[in-house]
Amino acid sequence: MSRVEADATSLQDDMPSNVIAVEMSSRNIEVTLMEPCETFTLVLPENFALVYPEASVHLQRGGKQTKLGPGNLRTIIAQLNDVIRERPDIYRDMSSHYGTDEGEYDDDHYVDSEQEAVDKDFLDDFERLRQWRGDVVTYQDNPLLDSLSCTIRLSYDDLPNRACQAWGLAPKSENKPLLICLVFSRTAYLSARFTAKCTHDVDSWCGVAGQLTTILKAFSEKIWSRSRAVDAFVSKGWTRHLAEEMLQGCDWSVDEAAQRLEKGQPVPQPVQPASKSPYATATEKSRIPLNSHGFLAQVLEYAELRMRTCNEFCVLCDQPHAAGVMVKATVCTRNICAFAFQQLGVGTDAASGMITAPAVAELLLCMAISAAKDSRWELIFNPYPLVFDPSDPTRKLFDPDKKSQNDVTVCLDSMVFEDVMNGVGGPQATRSLLFQWILRSNTSYLVHLAEKETIPSICTPHQYLLLSTSPSRQEVFDRLKAAHGTTFAWHGSSMCNWHSILRNGLFNASGTSFEVHGAAFGAGIYLSPNSSISFGYSGLTVDTNHKPPPAMGGPQPLGSLLKTIKDMACIALCEVVNKDIRKSGDTWVQPHTDHVVTRFLFVFDVDHKPNRELHTEDPSFRNELRRCVEKDFF
Repeated sequence: MSRVEADATSLQDDMPSNVIAVEMSSRNIEVTLMEPCETFTLVLPENFALVYPEASVHLQRGGKQTKLGPGNLRTIIAQLNDVIRERPDIYRDMSSHYGTDEGEYDDDHYVDSEQEAVDKDFLDDFERLRQWRGDVVTYQDNPLLDSLSCTIRLSYDDLPNRACQAWGLAPKSENKPLLICLVFSRTAYLSARFTAKCTHDVDSWCGVAGQLTTILKAFSEKIWSRSRAVDAFVSKGWTRHLAEEMLQGCDWSVDEAAQRLEKGQPVPQPVQPASKSPYATATEKSRIPLNSHGFLAQVLEYAELRMRTCNEFCVLCDQPHAAGVMVKATVCTRNICAFAFQQLGVGTDAASGMITAPAVAELLLCMAISAAKDSRWELIFNPYPLVFDPSDPTRKLFDPDKKSQNDVTVCLDSMVFEDVMNGVGGPQATRSLLFQWILRSNTSYLVHLAEKETIPSICTPHQYLLLSTSPSRQEVFDRLKAAHGTTFAWHGSSMCNWHSILRNGLFNASGTSFEVHGAAFGAGIYLSPNSSISFGYSGLTVDTNHKPPPAMGGPQPLGSLLKTIKDMACIALCEVVNKDIRKSGDTWVQPHTDHVVTRFLFVFDVDHKPNRELHTEDPSFRNELRRCVEKDFF
């Protein structure tokens, strides 16, 4: 593979922002931009492949050419973006080239009387979507390239603030929707292949936009193949409406649809699920909706459906996660996905968000060390790392099917936090790969609170926002909260258990191998309104004589937690639906996992110990908690 071919492949896997599609031939490159939503032609010299990346290219537009300097494909496209921003006349000058007598050009689309008309089905779908949802869709007509550039605005106003924050979306107050960018053939519409991409106007990483791009690419291929199936039935004399209806009823099984049509059988009716669960199945969450308002509306409906549950599917293979569903998007544990993400960087635009704050990274490392060195490591160091040898993709340095406590602990003991955080030793060093896996495998949203955001009553600077409930489960919790109200309670657990809790969530461990302290008050999640009770489960006791350091609220030195790891302990503050709680004094049991969500995590060490008892039913403390929970990040 030549260098230009390798760069072209890399470009397709990780498209630059503002770029919808790139098509390359021996003579030119067609680049479709999001803003302006048009396709631009870059003319290549005859010896381009031989002298790449030293050759210059030319932007050809309206009979004019603009020279772009030499560079690799990404550099060339970056130059194109710069030229368009600096000289908007380049894409607006088409009207002067063609003359207003022959046609007209405005910001929406160019119309030339000699050009073939835009596909009527597209125009019908465009109007149907506008009638249904209003001004959420626009398009530009590019007759010279036989293309239509269509942009659909995807709002996320109904997403919880915590999901927006965890997924890299702009605050809802900024009114920046996701943009679905589609490029069709202007005369063939769905009979020809089309491209799809999701973008978001933010300066930083946006995981949901990257994942939706992957989902929409697969969706476009599926729709194109379905369109061909419909065309095949139409060519045999069936009406398009009947063909579409029958194929949808047969779940797009061409053979079954053909047999039913030939035998004159009715369209099968969809089977209603028997389950009364408030949660949709993985199939229901990824099923393409019926085309009831036109194809463009179908795209919008599908994107809305998938956006809300993107964290529940692998960012690469789009299969549901086998483990518990959490907040952040990630890669599944299938070998091909894990290797592609680790070594090839495939999917990093969707699952990264990997610029983990040092305070969070250090805590995650402490939790992993505690779990790996515990006597119950095989059970609680879950998930176990899956890390490939960078020099041999068939060999795993750490393999969940061949667990080794010694291999993991030796590697963890060799880590110097400042070094792995700063990449000392190179990104391919075993300890660096294991450290990156620890960060990447955390699917809870964990944020170290700034001093002004902390809860003053709690005597530790190590305070974290901890969100582990997916948006779909949060919806159920919110409905229960509205119906029954909520209260606050503490949950204490040994330090060694938190590696698993952050990746699998809190759950009812009663009667399972995870149960440690028995279930004297019945099965469920054990909680307490009294911090002293939960401190006991964490291995802590209240020390009323303890005086924290004067600079408790300031930033803590890098690596300070690791130095006191043997004396560390964690306790979580949870919000609990006030229904079905079994209360025996200060011991509470909530039998329903869905009725408990984590809100904060507090970490104590040798210098910061609990020095007072905190009761969540104390009016002043409860009001303090309510004020914290009602902040923007909730």
